[in-house]
Amino acid sequence: MNIILDTSAMIAAIERRNDESVALLRSLEGPTIRSVFVDGELAAGVETATMRRLGKPAIAIREATATAYARLSETPERWTADVIASHFGWLTAHCSINQLKVGQNDRWILAEAMTHGSTTIYTADSAMNALGTSVTKTMNLSTDLTSLVATSR
Repeated sequence: MNIILDTSAMIAAIERRNDESVALLRSLEGPTIRSVFVDGELAAGVETATMRRLGKPAIAIREATATAYARLSETPERWTADVIASHFGWLTAHCSINQLKVGQNDRWILAEAMTHGSTTIYTADSAMNALGTSVTKTMNLSTDLTSLVATSR
């Protein structure tokens, strides 16, 4: 099975030091699939902290999250933008028809996972997980598209 780590799962583990999320990262046996959208969200976090002058500790923790993601993931050999775009379109229509409120970036990340097949996204975002569960059922997937990481302390 392939794994994509969502932005929320990385932040829960690295920035919030959530026990369950940290345990998930420690349990990984190999690299996960790198999502260009997760990369972008993490880069935005670093740049936002820098532009808002939040201070060195805030910038450093966001940089650590982005660095950890880069270390834990790798870009897949096959990168098929047209298939990802098609999946994004399907997910957007599915959200509209089923009245699911899921952000655009999360739909792109789900589209990447659908493209790579047998891929589970670990997320701390309940809305993203609800869409993943709905897609898994609708498409009768053999592997859950998402897995919600517990974020309680």
